[in-house]
Amino acid sequence: MIDSMQKNLKQITSFLQVVDSGSFTKAAEILGLSRSMVSIDIKHLERSLDASLLIRNTRNIALTEIGKNFYDDFKQIQ
Repeated sequence: MIDSMQKNLKQITSFLQVVDSGSFTKAAEILGLSRSMVSIDIKHLERSLDASLLIRNTRNIALTEIGKNFYDDFKQIQ
């Protein structure tokens, strides 16, 4: 159970950092992870929530409505 909680916390931290930095690459640099690991974290988080948190394209990212609510809720805790 603790491993699962740590994994979820890591995924949430990756998500928050992507939103704060505006980039998967910048978030990865800040977190000391590879860009692909940050991407995997967010994909797993979205899968566990059964919801899309980010709208991705080649130039930028944007929050979905659910993503905005999730960000606001967890940013207060952080």
